[in-house]
Amino acid sequence: MKALVLTQYKKAGLDTVVLKDLPQPQPTNSQVLVRLKAAAFNPADLHIISGEMKAMSPNKAPFALGVDGAGVVESVGSGVSHFKVGDEVMFYTGLVWSGTVAEYIAVDVNACAIKPASWTFEQAAAAALGLLCARQALNRAQVKSGQHILIHGGGGAVGAAAIVLAQNLGATVDTTANVADTEYLKSLGVHIVFDYKTQPLTSLPKAHYDMVLDGLGDETLLQSLPLLKKTGVVISLKVMTGVDDMARMGMNVPWIFKLLMPLMFRKFTKVAHKAGVQLHGVATYQDGKTLEAIAKIAEQKSYLPRIDRTFALNEAKEALEYFANSKTRGKVVVRMD
Repeated sequence: MKALVLTQYKKAGLDTVVLKDLPQPQPTNSQVLVRLKAAAFNPADLHIISGEMKAMSPNKAPFALGVDGAGVVESVGSGVSHFKVGDEVMFYTGLVWSGTVAEYIAVDVNACAIKPASWTFEQAAAAALGLLCARQALNRAQVKSGQHILIHGGGGAVGAAAIVLAQNLGATVDTTANVADTEYLKSLGVHIVFDYKTQPLTSLPKAHYDMVLDGLGDETLLQSLPLLKKTGVVISLKVMTGVDDMARMGMNVPWIFKLLMPLMFRKFTKVAHKAGVQLHGVATYQDGKTLEAIAKIAEQKSYLPRIDRTFALNEAKEALEYFANSKTRGKVVVRMD
């Protein structure tokens, strides 16, 4: 089968990524074989290529890239009972087991979800990781009805999904974003859109929010802390405050990393503690049951992920280069046929 393959980890550049033939995978008892129809690129793919997580992953190069996708079930393992041949599915593999930019993938049954009927395969692939990341962040903060939350980067895949899911929980949502995304964000039901270019975080109301979702880290994270109420929570996609989620992804977390992690992010946790607010990190793990439930919610809310550009599988390397080097507005998707 054809696949976009990482032949060797490399800190910079994409010259070790090639389109080549790999043996078609065979599903284990707890897997389904999916004939892929679409996959989407994420920042996680670039982290994988750079080798940032190779010490914690059992997946050794060469292997196919891509962590979220959609397709049709071709066969099922002997222990699989709730999916059948012909089912249209979507999934996020987790960072440990990639392989969606290919013609076939054997994916753990617990990562799979039935695709919403009204979504195309491209839309399903583009939505998978964003939806799961958003839900797990909102769950970590225990967002509930009546709360007021701020989402940084509402125009992105995670931000937009979080807007829809938070409102479904009964929260009021503000967001920081590019002013060009204002109309799109208002269509999602956002209360206030702050233009990050003209409205710095220091100008936003203090002690106002129950939760902030941060996908940028560094100064954005630090400047977000005063915006929270004393009981508030900031969830950051750029900070790791624990290893539980990483373990759930199947990562082999070295003991030295467990010891060093609190020190690595002490700058942020110390300031959060001083401000009297909570800070948690999120590492998105695969969860097909939850993905299916939130995809249904998204479909009911008429939410569709934004797609910047779609490429054919034989253009997958070009698609990755475009994703890595462009300021995209929406997901970059690879279509298999």
